[in-house]
Amino acid sequence: MTSNPNRVRSAFVLFIYGSIIHLLLFRLFVRWAYRSSSDRSFVDDPLTIGAIMLLGGTFVTLLMLPLLRRSRTETFSTILRASARGLAATLLVLQTLFILLSSFLAWQVMRGPHHHDYHDGATLPGMFLLSLVDIETYGLFVMFVSIPFALGQGAVGGALVVWLRNRFRLGQALPEEIRQN
Repeated sequence: MTSNPNRVRSAFVLFIYGSIIHLLLFRLFVRWAYRSSSDRSFVDDPLTIGAIMLLGGTFVTLLMLPLLRRSRTETFSTILRASARGLAATLLVLQTLFILLSSFLAWQVMRGPHHHDYHDGATLPGMFLLSLVDIETYGLFVMFVSIPFALGQGAVGGALVVWLRNRFRLGQALPEEIRQN
C-alpha cells in the first residue's frame, strides 16, 4: 500500500496548484477589469482572496484526483480530460463565489438598520434571488472571459497529473490475479 501516502502527496500538490492558478487568474482579471481609480476594496480583501484560493484548490483537487487512477499510457487523453476538468473547476469556483456573495449581500440587506424603509415585505430568499440575478448577469461575462485560461490551466494540470502518476507510480496496471478477483 505504498500508493496511499503518494495519493495524499499528489492531492496536496494538486491543491497547491489549484490555489495558485486560481489566484493568478483572479489577479489578472482584476488588473484588466479595474482601473486604477476604481474602488478595489472588495477584490483586494483577504477574505475574497482566501476564498478563491481555498475553492480553487479544492475543486481542482476533487476533479483532477480521479485522473491519477488512469493507466499510465494514456497521456494525451489524460491531458484532454484534465483540460475539460480545469474548465469545470474554474466555473465551479465562480459559481460558488457568486452564490456565497449573493447570500452575503442578501443577509446584509435584511439585517440593515433601514431594512423596512427600503424593502417593505422583502424576505431573505427573495433578496437572495435578486442578488443572485444581479451577480449572475455580470458574472456571465467573467465566466466567458475565463474559458481560454481555464482550458489552459486544465491542460497544465493534466501535465502535472501525468508527472505525478509517473513520479509516484500511480495508476499502474494490477497483476493478473488481482484483476480477476
